[in-house]
Amino acid sequence: MEPTYNAPPIPDKNTLLLQKVNQILESLGSTSKYKRLSEKVEGCEALKGKKVMMIDDVLGLLEQIIPELMVATDGNAQAVLHRDQTLGGLVKAVLENNPDIILIDQDLNNNAKGSELLPLILHHRPESFCVGFSSDKDNARKFLAAGARGFVEKSSYDTEGCLQELAKLVEKK
Repeated sequence: MEPTYNAPPIPDKNTLLLQKVNQILESLGSTSKYKRLSEKVEGCEALKGKKVMMIDDVLGLLEQIIPELMVATDGNAQAVLHRDQTLGGLVKAVLENNPDIILIDQDLNNNAKGSELLPLILHHRPESFCVGFSSDKDNARKFLAAGARGFVEKSSYDTEGCLQELAKLVEKK
């Protein structure tokens, strides 16, 4: 009689997304751990399959938005937590990961500005779809002057709304 081999069950799509979310959060230094994700983020169909990188210096915001962004992109979300990296280091992270869409916060750590990072990215990848991201609406003009394709107002109270606004920009692309 031959021995039987019971292969481990193949995880479903939501389990894989959940694992990715928790891996990203852990890589950012977060102690948060999600146990489940929403099935779908309404109004974000334009983000499906897109590789979206978010650059921000607020861990709490990344902890809130990454799960929804991961669902909206079908597992293609990336995050860079800005601490003490130079702008050149951030550009390198973008180039290495080759995202389709880059969501950049304006006020980063150490007085670095997203609107100063944006032209550096565009110098190396002029086709990049960069979007400014700030809770201060006045930063929209700074981003647009620097070459952004649009601006999304940041709200930690409405992360789904932020992603819906990003999806609208991508649809116009």
